[in-house]
Amino acid sequence: MTALCLRCDWVGDVEAGACPRCGAPLYHESAPPGPSARPRAELTVEPPGAPEPDGGPDAWSAPVRAPTSVRAAFAFAAVVTAALVVVLSLGREPSSPVDPPQPLLAGGGAGEAGILVYSVRDPSGAARLWLWPVGGRRVRMGPLIRTPVELVTVRTPAYGWVGFTSDLGNGLREASVLGSLDRDAEPEAIGTGQLIAWARGGGTAIFVHHGPVRDGCRRRVTVLAVSLDVEGREPVLDDTICGEVLSVGRTSIGYFLTRAGPEGADVVAAGYEDAGVLLRDHGLIGISPGGAMLVTPSSELRAPGAGGSTVVAGAASLFDQFGGRPQPYLVRGEALRVEDVLAYAPGSTTALVTGRLPGQDPGIWELPLGAPGNGPERPRFVAATEGRTEATYAGDGTAYVMTRGSLWVLRDHRLEPLGLPTGAPRPNGPLVWIVREPLIGL
Repeated sequence: MTALCLRCDWVGDVEAGACPRCGAPLYHESAPPGPSARPRAELTVEPPGAPEPDGGPDAWSAPVRAPTSVRAAFAFAAVVTAALVVVLSLGREPSSPVDPPQPLLAGGGAGEAGILVYSVRDPSGAARLWLWPVGGRRVRMGPLIRTPVELVTVRTPAYGWVGFTSDLGNGLREASVLGSLDRDAEPEAIGTGQLIAWARGGGTAIFVHHGPVRDGCRRRVTVLAVSLDVEGREPVLDDTICGEVLSVGRTSIGYFLTRAGPEGADVVAAGYEDAGVLLRDHGLIGISPGGAMLVTPSSELRAPGAGGSTVVAGAASLFDQFGGRPQPYLVRGEALRVEDVLAYAPGSTTALVTGRLPGQDPGIWELPLGAPGNGPERPRFVAATEGRTEATYAGDGTAYVMTRGSLWVLRDHRLEPLGLPTGAPRPNGPLVWIVREPLIGL
C-alpha cells in the first residue's frame, strides 16, 4: 500500500503507521493518476549577434502562523479522504468554479502535470492571479493581489501555497502568503523591509531594514527571518554599520549577505557562531536552494538610480563557501554578466538567468551549478529576451518562461511556444508552478 508522509514528503510502499525517515504519522492512499503526455511543437529562438518607521523593528515585521502543525496535517488527510469519497461515489470530479472550456492554441506543449500560476496587472495597481493546468483547455481566475515583484512556492510546490513580494513604494517592500487560490482569497502579510529574500524553498522570508543615516554614513541595519512553519522571528543581524546590506540569502550553514561600505563590498556570514567575512571584494547575486553561490566582484556592482539601491549584478562566478576562489562563467573567454536570476532547477543543478556578453544584447542563459573545483561548465545560451522576462521550473525540470510578451516552455535547451486557451489573459508579471491547489489553508 502506498503511504505518504506529510512532514518530509517521503513516499513508499509500507504498512506501518509511522514514517521510516522522520517518525511522523503516515497517510495511506490509492495510486494517484499519472501525468498525461502531449505532443509538442518546436520553435528555435535564434541567439542575439525610505525613512525608518516609528516603533523600531517590531513596527515592520510581524510573526506568521505556522502552516504545518499536526492539526493542519490531519486536516489535510481528512480533506483528501473526503475528496476521494466524493469522486468514487459520484463517478466524476468534484465541481469547481472554472471558466468555460476553451480550445487550446496550436503549438502548446505541456511538461509535468501541474498548474501554472501567473499574474496579470490591471490599471488600478493591483494584479490578478490566473491558474492554468498546463496544456489544459481552460484557465481559472484566482485572487486579486498587490502587484507582485516575485511569486514563490511556500515550502514545496506539492502543497500549492504561494507567496509573493510586492512594492509598497518609497523603497519599502512587503512579503505575503496565500493559503488559498480562490478568486476571493485574501493574502496574509508577514512583514516588510527595504529588501526581502525567500529561502529554504520558500519556507523562510528574510527581511532587511535600514535605519536613517547618522554621522555621515552610520546606520542601524536589522535582518530578521520569518519561518513559515514555526511561530516567531529569528534575529539574523542587528548592528550599526557604515554602509548597507545589498543582498541576502541562506544555506544549510547560515545566512549570508552583501555588506557594502565606503571601501567596497564583501560577502559576510551572519546568524551563527564565528560568523565573519566569507569573500572579500565581492557581492552575492544569489544562493540556490542547494547552497550554490553566484557572486560578482564588488567593482561590477551597478550604481543605484534615483532613490534606489545598488544592484548586485555583474560578471558571474560560482563560489564554494567551504573554500577555493570563485570560478568565473566564461564564454569564448568572455565573462558572462548576470543581470537577474529567474529560477533554479529542481535539485539546484541549473540556474536560469538573464545575462549578456560584452557588446551583446541580453538573453536567457542556463548556468550549470556543479561543484566548483575545476571551474563550472560553460553557460548555455537559450534565447534573446525582449521586455519583462520571468520563469519558473516544474518538478521534472521543465521551465516555463515569459518573454517577448508570450509564454514559452524550455526543454532540451530551446524555447517552444506555449499557446494559452482562447480568450485567456496574457501574463505580464511573475509566474510560479505548483503541483495542485492548496487543500488546506496556511
